[in-house]
Amino acid sequence: MTAAADVTLAKTATPSSAVAGSAVTFTLTARNAGPGPATDLVLADAVPAAVRVTAVVASTGACDSGLSNNLHCTLDDLAPDDEWTVTVTGTLEPDTPRGTLRNVATVTAPDDPTTSNDTAVAVVPVATRADLTITKTAPATVVAGERLTYSLSVTNAGPSVAAPALVVCRIGALAPEESATFAITVAVDPATPAGTTLVNRAQVSSATLGATTGLPAVAATEVAGSADLVTAKAVLPGVLVAGGHATYVLRVRNDGPSAAAGVQVTDAIPAGLSVDSVMPAGGTCNTSGDTVTCQRASLAVDATWVVVVHVTVDPSASGEVVNSASATSATPDPDPDDNTGTVTAQVVVAADVVTSRPRCTPRSGPDGRRSSSSASSTPGRRRPPTWCCPTPSPPS
Repeated sequence: MTAAADVTLAKTATPSSAVAGSAVTFTLTARNAGPGPATDLVLADAVPAAVRVTAVVASTGACDSGLSNNLHCTLDDLAPDDEWTVTVTGTLEPDTPRGTLRNVATVTAPDDPTTSNDTAVAVVPVATRADLTITKTAPATVVAGERLTYSLSVTNAGPSVAAPALVVCRIGALAPEESATFAITVAVDPATPAGTTLVNRAQVSSATLGATTGLPAVAATEVAGSADLVTAKAVLPGVLVAGGHATYVLRVRNDGPSAAAGVQVTDAIPAGLSVDSVMPAGGTCNTSGDTVTCQRASLAVDATWVVVVHVTVDPSASGEVVNSASATSATPDPDPDDNTGTVTAQVVVAADVVTSRPRCTPRSGPDGRRSSSSASSTPGRRRPPTWCCPTPSPPS
């Protein structure tokens, strides 16, 4: 009878207290306390949505969830007193509010008699920090009586999002009928939803006794969205082997300038291929017939969404296989011509990939003509033809 294996899980976070917009690392350690070996281990970790996963590294075994926040890793066996470590590195979203992050992970094994120690929790306090600076520029010279424009720029060096800031401009004394003009340039957050109305209010004040300030000046601007999605597609390996397996990799990049909302990618799998599995790095996917459809709520500017599709090639498939995938978004796209990615692969049989035999030809006789047979020492019989097969040169 196989001895039971008590598998335990521990989890730590580095640093123990994080700042919004900074890096955080979670280390998961599964240990077999014995007495027997543990088999078919599965490690699952629901990384909080506020963490943008950038890397997943396992000491052994395999993690098939990419950079998704739903971590899924497997290990065939773990000997008594051995440990299995998985490290998840990520960055806290800059707009994460102050508070705490709670990260729960579990490990399971069929022969584990004690499940109470299969879950580990890491609680990380989150703080915010924003480094604001302001700069002002002006022309090097100005002619008396001409207008002078100052440009003010407020910069947040982070790492966290800064709460709404106030800029105060001091204009000095103003003579009757004299005006002062300032130019303040701001950048609209790419994630601002289309249709949002930005309202900017300004108020004037003076140290002069009895001065009246009047009503605030108000300017309203409606935000429009524009997200240029670019789709690329590749197949691994570069050829399709009849009866074998292949992997299609779809990459959808948002070239901006706005965040893309309601992103969807559709991949019509060609005849001769069947879908084994679909793995998106974020979002969800489903397969209906020969069509794979994946969706995600949004895609930030300069971000790339990767979807991996594993397929099996029909043993009877042949010729070229053309596969195209297209991405769309609820946000208007200024250049839809690059929304479709296409890859073409040739179907080959396994023997075409493994070996290539040199071609043999009949050896020429003394008169220069190829002979199909030669005289035999036995009367009435002809000797089979002699063949010349070139010997492959050794690799250089």
